Amino acid sequence: MSSPSAQPSSGPAAVAALQAVLATEHAAIYGYPVIGVNLTQSAEIEHARAAEAAHRVARDGLLEQLAALGTAGAPAAVQYEPPKPVTDAASAQQWALALEQDCASAYRNLLSATATVIAAAGGSVASLTAYRSQALAGLTAAANDSLYWRALLTPDAPTVPFPGT
Repeated sequence: MSSPSAQPSSGPAAVAALQAVLATEHAAIYGYPVIGVNLTQSAEIEHARAAEAAHRVARDGLLEQLAALGTAGAPAAVQYEPPKPVTDAASAQQWALALEQDCASAYRNLLSATATVIAAAGGSVASLTAYRSQALAGLTAAANDSLYWRALLTPDAPTVPFPGT
C-alpha cells in the first residue's frame, strides 16, 4: 500500500481521510506485537508478523504522501487500548480483527473522500485513479486480514458483505 505516484488536488477532506488511515495504521503497528505474544499457533504468529510489517510499510507510505502534500502526519499515540484485555489467543485474535476492521473502515472512507474532493477540485483522471487504487488496495488488504482472523473466531461466518462498514 504505497502512496500514489501522481499527487492529486487534495483538499481538507482528503488530508483528513489520509490522517484517519494513518491513525489506524499506527494502532495496528502498536497492537500486533501484543497480539503476537498471545498467539500459540505458529501460522497465526507468522500472519501477525506479516500483518505488522505490511502496516509499517503502509504507515511509511502515508507519512511520505502527507509530507508531499505539505502536511505532517499525525504522530502515534503513546498507547492503544484493546476492546478488552488481551490475555490469550482468542482475545488476541479479537483485537487483530478489530484493528483490521478499523483499517478497512478508514480506507473505505479514504475512497469516498478522495473521489469527492478530487472531482470538486478538478483533479485529473490519473490522480483519481491513483488515490482510488491506494484506497482499494488498503481496503482489500484489511478485508483479507479480517477474513483470516474472523475465520479463526467464527468459522461459520468468516466474512462480511461490505468490509469497512
